[in-house]
Amino acid sequence: MKIRLSIRQKILISAIGTTVLCYILSIGFIATLSHRNAYRDAIALADQNAREAGLEMKNILEKNLITVRTLAAAYSVYPEYDQSMWDEMVVDMYIPVFEKSPGIYKIWDSWELSIIDSTWDQETGRIVNTIERRNDRIRKEQRIGSLDGDNDIYGNFKRNRVENIEEPYKDVFVGVTNERLLVTSLMVPIIADGVYTGLVGADITLNELQDIVKGIKPFEGSFGFLVSNKGTVAGHPVKDYLTKSVKDLYPNEYEQEDLLDKIKMGETFSFEEHLPDGSYNYITFSPIVVGETVTPWAVGVSVPSKIINGQADKILFYSIFEGIGLIILLVVLLLLLSNAIAKPLKKFTVSIGNLAQGKIGDDLKIKLNSGDELEDMAYELSDCIDGLNAKAEFARDIEKGDFSTSLKLQSDEDKLGLSLVAMQESLKKAKELEENRNKDDEVRVWTNEGLNKFAETLRQSHDNINELSYLLIKNLVKYLDINQGGMFLFNDKDDDEQLLEQVSAFAYDRRKYDKRHYQPGEGLVGACALEKERIYLEEIPDDYIEIVSGLGGANPSALLLVPIKHENNILGVIELASFNKFTDYMIDFCEKVAKDIGMTLLNVRINQSTNALLEQSRQQSEELSSQEEEMRQNLEELQATQEEAARQNAEQNSLFDALSATHFVVEYDMNGIVRSVNDKLLRTFGITEDTVVGTHHKMSYQFTEEQDRDYEQLWADMRRGKVRIMQHKLEFNNVVMDLSEVYTPIKDVKGDIIKVIKFGQDISELVK
Repeated sequence: MKIRLSIRQKILISAIGTTVLCYILSIGFIATLSHRNAYRDAIALADQNAREAGLEMKNILEKNLITVRTLAAAYSVYPEYDQSMWDEMVVDMYIPVFEKSPGIYKIWDSWELSIIDSTWDQETGRIVNTIERRNDRIRKEQRIGSLDGDNDIYGNFKRNRVENIEEPYKDVFVGVTNERLLVTSLMVPIIADGVYTGLVGADITLNELQDIVKGIKPFEGSFGFLVSNKGTVAGHPVKDYLTKSVKDLYPNEYEQEDLLDKIKMGETFSFEEHLPDGSYNYITFSPIVVGETVTPWAVGVSVPSKIINGQADKILFYSIFEGIGLIILLVVLLLLLSNAIAKPLKKFTVSIGNLAQGKIGDDLKIKLNSGDELEDMAYELSDCIDGLNAKAEFARDIEKGDFSTSLKLQSDEDKLGLSLVAMQESLKKAKELEENRNKDDEVRVWTNEGLNKFAETLRQSHDNINELSYLLIKNLVKYLDINQGGMFLFNDKDDDEQLLEQVSAFAYDRRKYDKRHYQPGEGLVGACALEKERIYLEEIPDDYIEIVSGLGGANPSALLLVPIKHENNILGVIELASFNKFTDYMIDFCEKVAKDIGMTLLNVRINQSTNALLEQSRQQSEELSSQEEEMRQNLEELQATQEEAARQNAEQNSLFDALSATHFVVEYDMNGIVRSVNDKLLRTFGITEDTVVGTHHKMSYQFTEEQDRDYEQLWADMRRGKVRIMQHKLEFNNVVMDLSEVYTPIKDVKGDIIKVIKFGQDISELVK
């Protein structure tokens, strides 16, 4: 049984029910949002604490590093002073450093013996001076080390020559308690005139950094910690964790989060540490990059999830209390509003029912002066009725085939109006497409008929290029219904000077005999031949060309130049002029015809050349007959010469085989592309011939800057026939070898350089 309710009852039931449902959903949303915002604010505060603590630690470390860096800069003049005098000066320099830098308890320097002692010729060996503060007294010590080689730490520092902060370690700090404290070393290289001279180092305690770690407490239960570049814990509220690995702090997340790799890369990152009781801690890391060191440390902050969730629970309680009061107030307001809405809705029901039956008339309009949304609804209903009347009239015009009328849309979302306008546009486009399709069919038929006509002309046998050119240009001018045309072909009789000569011209149904010629790149004709692309102009210079008739002369309105080419080889240019503009399909047609003309002209020239060669062959045959006796007399001398050449060729082959057995032999063309390699090179580098042949000479070499600058000069010398001897570093299949190479240009019988042969010999041991 269907339950019938009044509008007033439905408003009350639906509004109150919806409100309660929305309230429940809102409470859930608020709880979720509260947890999310609390978490976001907590991690933002934790991240900020980590960044600020990292910056504070960085300032402390860089302050001490600047002191060491200043000493290193001052020490760069050490070799210029007497050692005894310098030792006294060093003590005087260190005393104020100890006074102004309480964190530094030891300063030491190291000097290369090869810099201090001019007679020392070994690569290793150094003098180490240590100045240490003990019980407010300065103690100096000097020793000699690394005579048998540098240790790993000093050797790496000596090679890298960059500032360094060492891993933390425990050292004896002589003070009141003689406590064994956690310290680190700051080291700066001494560079004099670009040469590594030694280093200056300072040992500092980490007490000040550990005090900063203890002060990191953004929330109750949160704490901070300090980790070195290699994951050693250098600061922690729990002393037992000091000098342990970060892996001991977070064993489960160490591998999953790649903690050590991210610390070494100096990244800012965070993760969640999940605890056995189901809660978690938010862990964030901020890098500490000191000076120019490449071993960043990191400061971390841990925040427990219980602190984060506690704030969200408090917000949830207040939200529930406020929501109940809002529901009571809403019920009272709905009772008042439902009465004011129900009566006007009955009037709307009648009007909408008539519209549903397809009735349209002004009597369906409703007038209200309530000053609220119901009045707006009455206005909108009237506007809707007016719009339907306009759409009905618009549809009747489309039915009559009148697409010129327009329809004023009631809004951007007027779907019926948009559909009617779209239908009008669709019908209009369909009509235009039909017209365009007919035009395209006419163009296609015109093009195919023209191509067939010219194909028939080109299939006919022609021995005279000039007559063929005239016939082609005449038919082209007439078929295009233009005013004038000409054809220019390259003169292939003179190899020293290539000219584009006018071989035919046609205008106004008569043959023209004016002659013109151009060099490649000269004028529009030469430019078309040089660029191998069509040129179409509608703004033509006054003095370029003139179309002359019995009534006078005038400049054309359009000019088209199309290259005649076959497989990218330019044979000539077609020039067409007209008082009317060329359409796109006419230009495409001319390019297709020019392509067919190029193939035909090439065949005609080949036939002419063949006939000339046959005639020349006949004449040469007669001359050869008269020389036959002389050739028989020279036969014996030729045979003797061949035997001598065979002997010399055998000696050369033996010499080449000997060189190929002991050297790397590579043959290049004049563009530097590998044409062949010998078996010795393939076996030595463990590669196949397919991986080398076809590659460029430069791809397998490791050039120095000087060799790279000389590279173009190398091939310039090869093209001049100059032999070059060079030393390069060759790499194939991850095998690197130093080679001494001889580059020899090879000439053909005409004296032209056709290739380059390189003989290479392994000199890696000599280079070492």
